Amino acid sequence: MTNNSGSTDSLAIWRAKWLALKGYVFDTITNLPTVAMILEDICKLLDEGKKIGVIYIDMSEEDRLEEMYGWEVYDGLLVQLVSTLKKMSSGGVILSPDDLITVESVRSDKFVIFVMGESMRNQVAPNALEGLAEELVRYLRKEIKIQVGNEEPRGPNLCVGTKWIKWDPTVRTERSVYKAIEEARSRSQREKQEHLSLMMRELKNIIATRSIRIKYQPIVWIDSREIFGYEALSGGVGSNIFSNPEFLFSFAERSGVILDLERLCGCEALKGSRNFLNDKKLFINFSVYALSEGKKFVAPMMEIAARVNIPPSNIVLEITERVAVKHWHTFRAKLDELRNIGFKIAVDDMGSGYSSLQSIVELSPNFLKYDMALVRNIHKNQIKQDLLASLVKLAEGIGSKVIAEGIELEEEYETIKQLGVTFGQGFLFSPPNTLRVYKP
Repeated sequence: MTNNSGSTDSLAIWRAKWLALKGYVFDTITNLPTVAMILEDICKLLDEGKKIGVIYIDMSEEDRLEEMYGWEVYDGLLVQLVSTLKKMSSGGVILSPDDLITVESVRSDKFVIFVMGESMRNQVAPNALEGLAEELVRYLRKEIKIQVGNEEPRGPNLCVGTKWIKWDPTVRTERSVYKAIEEARSRSQREKQEHLSLMMRELKNIIATRSIRIKYQPIVWIDSREIFGYEALSGGVGSNIFSNPEFLFSFAERSGVILDLERLCGCEALKGSRNFLNDKKLFINFSVYALSEGKKFVAPMMEIAARVNIPPSNIVLEITERVAVKHWHTFRAKLDELRNIGFKIAVDDMGSGYSSLQSIVELSPNFLKYDMALVRNIHKNQIKQDLLASLVKLAEGIGSKVIAEGIELEEEYETIKQLGVTFGQGFLFSPPNTLRVYKP
């Protein structure tokens, strides 16, 4: 008698094992095999006398997108890259249908393309492969555009290396394949380091020449739409990437010059606001790193504020939570130093990142800025409304005021008004600008 139940169980077990093994050699995000999955096919082609080149593509310079906007955005960019490569291959654009596109490993942002000699009409000279890679990158940068927030669209930063696989009958073929990949990877890394060095020099030049553009966005009373204050938003001048504040500050943080950059931006924001601020509040973004310095960090800004007649009580230090606060007791002590001078405190992007109830409890801020992602279409989403209503109630209990960010629609404004929010900010009232022209 056949035990059907036992056979079914065995089949389920083997299927589970197969799926687990497949997960190690096949990337479900990009729908690409890993190098390990097609290695046997590559070795067979080499043993048959096929000339094969490696193009190694590294997109990891763009991983800042994941840090700032979430893994969905970065995964979407990887999928877009792979889709473009597949279209090129199937259409015979630069690549050939015979070329094999792989991902280096599961969940990787590094890709390995095995180029068959025939796709270059048997031009197997070393520079032929390099020329193909350069043409490939130009095409990808033209076809793929990255646009987040209000930044200008741009092509992706890609670092590329190439290497022909050297077939040697005395050497294990698999080893020859991996040696070629390693050499191509090393070349891409050298290109990456050169690019990072150029960016670092550009960033240091921005700081040295004070090449910062400050834009100001009004923060308004919700009931009257009268201006309560302005948020100063900083971006670099003359660089497509560094004109985006998120990339500018993220790269500065990675490069160890975040304090210099933030101090510069604070000083320039104060200088630029002297002709229009009057008695309004000026919100300036600072990282946990900067505010952990306390009075030492703000000393140059206090000198400028005194010169342009802006009292500390009109300056709001807005904590951007790019990193978590590790030592609350020490950080709170530094904020108390700043409060004693007269500065006000705001916590940015409540509802996202590291902003949390702990931030409210530990810091007792004067203002809580509600994240724009939770404001978007709030009139259509009851959960978003309930979250904001809870934050408004909590803020009332600790003597804080809520600022709803990113208001773009009248319907969003009306809902936020009904929920008892005190202040609002967004394109509905005015985009960030250098002219400060706004009439309620």
